[in-house]
Amino acid sequence: LKQELKKKVLSMMDQLTVDLDKINLKPVEHFYKPLKSKFGACLITKKQITLSTFLARIDEIYLYYVLLHEYAHLIVPNHSKSFYKVLDVLMINHKTTQKNLRKHVISF
Repeated sequence: LKQELKKKVLSMMDQLTVDLDKINLKPVEHFYKPLKSKFGACLITKKQITLSTFLARIDEIYLYYVLLHEYAHLIVPNHSKSFYKVLDVLMINHKTTQKNLRKHVISF
């Protein structure tokens, strides 16, 4: 799953770079782990994003949403209104995507 997820992220890098440019960010280092309780995590101080390898099993729109969600944390560390305004800039339909992502139960 780790290698599959890496390939998927690599295939999204061009679009990710374009989207991140909207909020003056550049891609940071990504890690891939079998996270059991969340889809992704952002270490703001180290500028690192960790993605759950479970994301390799579901539709790529959710992977892209999680990527953008974690990058938004580099601008706003919490889930405040400001955070969701950043997400609005990055992904117009993020609310629907997030709602649908919550229907997925992480399992390995």
